[in-house]
Amino acid sequence: MERFLKQHHDQIKGVLAGYDRLSFRGTLRQLCYQKGIETFLCIQRIKYKDFGDYSQQLTSQLTAHLEGLAQQAGRPVVYLDSSQVSKEDLAREMMEKDRIREGLVCIITCVEPCRSYRVTSNRTTKHLQVKPDNRKCKFYYLYYHDRDFGLMHIRVQSWLPFDIQVWVNGRSWLACQLDHEGIGYQQNDNSFTHIDNLPRAQKLLDQLSRKKFLPLLQALARRANPLLKQLNLLGYYWSGRCMEYATDVMFKDRATLEKLHPHLLRYAVEHFRSADILRFLGRRTNRSFSGESTTSHAYRIEGVRIKHWVEENSIKMYDKGSVLRVETTIHNQRRFRR
Repeated sequence: MERFLKQHHDQIKGVLAGYDRLSFRGTLRQLCYQKGIETFLCIQRIKYKDFGDYSQQLTSQLTAHLEGLAQQAGRPVVYLDSSQVSKEDLAREMMEKDRIREGLVCIITCVEPCRSYRVTSNRTTKHLQVKPDNRKCKFYYLYYHDRDFGLMHIRVQSWLPFDIQVWVNGRSWLACQLDHEGIGYQQNDNSFTHIDNLPRAQKLLDQLSRKKFLPLLQALARRANPLLKQLNLLGYYWSGRCMEYATDVMFKDRATLEKLHPHLLRYAVEHFRSADILRFLGRRTNRSFSGESTTSHAYRIEGVRIKHWVEENSIKMYDKGSVLRVETTIHNQRRFRR
């Protein structure tokens, strides 16, 4: 990267590197495995034959609370019956239309696959048992316009074990910080094409990697799930579900990048070997690794994209207007331990 920037320094306005999308998963460890749910039902004195009615009762309380949040804020609850509709685009459209600068924008609901439980009969013991099962249920997406993070959302599973996810965006966070400090900038979608004080912007974005997210996540969970207090649960255990780190090279104009980008794509296809990709994504290149690395070249709305990935993790490069973005996406951090 340093050689590339030095070679093209007269064509580049600057570089901005830091977190882009961040997704955190909240798990109720008392309820997320079979022995745990059995112990929980025992403490609550719920018989297995009554599990269906009891879990439906909890779901009703949770959904009533979530829809009550929308009613209190005077915001809509929208049901989507198609996965083709972008929830974020819909929420952003509502936010801009109604000029919402802070607070709840809307709640979007849809039916999606989930991990839950089902009561079945054990053929050996002839007794009922609660077993994990892949099912479908309604999810609630709570979109907020936050003072520090801009547009963000909370995804709540309405069935046991009531998993939760929180999505924020590092570039939106930076835009809010620049607004607070009165630093001018220009954006193209989720990337910056110009920042008046780029060194200060980089220092601000670096702060995000040191930010303590736990208090924020705990507060959002308490807001979204009243059952935590009602059932005397220990609270959510938080882990990173998806982490994106993006390096944006801001060229002086679109035409310069358009001339250079095809050569970069060709180089990425012809010269990056599987061993290079495996090493970058933390995988061994000896016989202990039995998977494969994959490369994909595609035309997107944002620009031409090339992507290398191994299992769940990937690195990709694409152009967005006058910005060349290199983005690393980590869905499974444990892959780096093997």
